[in-house]
Amino acid sequence: MKQTYAFIIAVLIITVIHSCTTVKIASNKADKYTKKLNKVFVLSQSEAKAQRITNTFSKKLMNEFKKHGVEGRFDSKNALSLKTDSEYFNKVKIFNPKQLMIIKQTAINYRTPTIINAISFEIQILEYASNNVIWKGELDVYGQVGIESSIEKSLRKLIKQLVKDKLL
Repeated sequence: MKQTYAFIIAVLIITVIHSCTTVKIASNKADKYTKKLNKVFVLSQSEAKAQRITNTFSKKLMNEFKKHGVEGRFDSKNALSLKTDSEYFNKVKIFNPKQLMIIKQTAINYRTPTIINAISFEIQILEYASNNVIWKGELDVYGQVGIESSIEKSLRKLIKQLVKDKLL
């Protein structure tokens, strides 16, 4: 009886934790762009405190890209980074992507000094050769309880949107 009760409590707690994150995405794709993403360099820009989230998100995004046949690399940049802009540009140039995805943190709200309550990103995808913007998106994540579940939900939303917009 006690084991059943403990199991029910554990399931309820897990359900509450996973349902406490809300993710919203809005996007706009260039009408004339009909190609799929195939070789993407992702540059994540965030404040230093949020870099753990953006790095984990970017790593998992690379895994999702692989599942969709997209070759990808990423790097992260924040205000405390000691790398110069030239170093970032060289990394991109060496990879020679077809598309460049820039994920830029635009807002953040903390529940406590170390727990993020909400975070927003602006995402742009540019055709690397022409530097034309082919896709823009806004990704808003609210009520984060666990970083992993928040990242997973955010990533699912982004991938679903890229598929809907016929980029994957």
